[in-house]
Amino acid sequence: MERTEMRRPLLAGGNYSYTAGHDSDLWCITTDVSKSGMGFYTDKSIKENSRLFVTCEAVSQRPLKAIVRWCDKIGDNLYRIGLRLAG
Repeated sequence: MERTEMRRPLLAGGNYSYTAGHDSDLWCITTDVSKSGMGFYTDKSIKENSRLFVTCEAVSQRPLKAIVRWCDKIGDNLYRIGLRLAG
């Protein structure tokens, strides 16, 4: 699937969880964002089509619903994740 919007670079820390309202120790570093998606690095592999809640104050004051579109292993315990924001 091709992107329909250009992503803008954004380097910001954040967290993500699999359950709404769940405080999570799962960290991420956001690398780019658009109205419809974002990319980030994290230390865990995440399966395609997994549903997440991402908290990144540089993007939104509230947790964002997202669906994992792809996950690439970059190195030992380092993964690059592509998300589609679910509204």
